[in-house]
Amino acid sequence: MRFKSYLSLLNILCVLMTVESSIEQSEERRRRMVGGYSSITQSADVQNAADFVLAELQDHEGIYSFSVPPGTSSRLKAYVLEAKQQVVAGMNFRLKIGIFEANTCLGGLSCTVFRDLKGNYSVSTFGEEIGCDTVLDMKNELEKNEASEDEESEDIE
Repeated sequence: MRFKSYLSLLNILCVLMTVESSIEQSEERRRRMVGGYSSITQSADVQNAADFVLAELQDHEGIYSFSVPPGTSSRLKAYVLEAKQQVVAGMNFRLKIGIFEANTCLGGLSCTVFRDLKGNYSVSTFGEEIGCDTVLDMKNELEKNEASEDEESEDIE
C-alpha cells in the first residue's frame, strides 16, 4: 500500500515538473516572437542607424538643448549606448545615442530608426533627450562590461 502511495506521489511530481518546464519554454518563445523588440549588441547596422540619426540632427535643430550645426557631423561621433531591434517589413532600431565631439559629450537622445528592405534609413521618432551625466554613466558601464567580456574571452583561450 505504501509503495503505491509513493509511486502516485512520484507520478504527480513528474507531471508538475513537466508542466513547469513547458510553461518556461512557452514564456521564452513569447519573448523571442517576431514583432517584439529584442536587445542587440553593437553591429554595423546599429552604427549605421546611429550615424544616420547624427546626420539627420543637422536638419532638426532646436529639438534638443545641444545642436549639430550643418557640416559638423563628420567631426562628431554617435556612440550607441543601448540598442533594440524589431523585425517588421524591414527593421526598426530603438536606440539610445550619445553625441560626442572628440571626448566631450554634447548630449544624448533616444530615437527609433526604420531601415527598409532596400537598406534606406529614416528616423521614425526623435525621443527624449538624455543628459551628459547619464550618457557618460551608460558609456562607462558599457566599456566596463566590454572589458570584462574581453578578459573572460582571454581566460577561455
